Amino acid sequence: MRLKEFMITIIIFTIIYVLFFVILDLLESKKEKDRERKRMDSLFQEDPIAVFFQFYAVKNNGVTPSLLKTIYADMKRTTSLSLSVYSEKYHLSIYEFVVAVLYLEYYQLTSRRNISIQEDLMKMIDFHDQELIMKYGSFFLEKCSYQEILERIGNSANQDLEFCNEHFLIPGVRMIDSTIYYVGEVYEKN
Repeated sequence: MRLKEFMITIIIFTIIYVLFFVILDLLESKKEKDRERKRMDSLFQEDPIAVFFQFYAVKNNGVTPSLLKTIYADMKRTTSLSLSVYSEKYHLSIYEFVVAVLYLEYYQLTSRRNISIQEDLMKMIDFHDQELIMKYGSFFLEKCSYQEILERIGNSANQDLEFCNEHFLIPGVRMIDSTIYYVGEVYEKN
């Protein structure tokens, strides 16, 4: 085999090699998009939305999957907003709108936010909020009770947990009268 034939063979082999991996990458990308689309479709169904809203004690939920998709699109674009303005925009109560945002946060479709109903404000979390999420996140993942957290951290946890609850820093976790409830437990029962 001469040099010219050898070079042509190497070039053809390289082109085939590159095309193979480009096609493989395109197929993997398509599969990933299909998986993400299926995940999004399953999250924007009536049943999971209804269970989540029931966990937050919203009985007659006015949030439909199509409305939730619209809220999702808006939440991806905004960083800080007035709760009353957006709840009016969607014809929801402020609490229903907050729970809709928490649903999106719980499934990690949007970034976490500090939500204050008293201040009528939703904003991106700051350093203090991030510290609290990191400090108590492992306890919430383990589904620890209020007393277990106090035993491990001490009485300083009272104020921190109250702040997390008032500002909805941990989606899917509610604290009522020193009892912590987890939405995951509701899904396990269903």
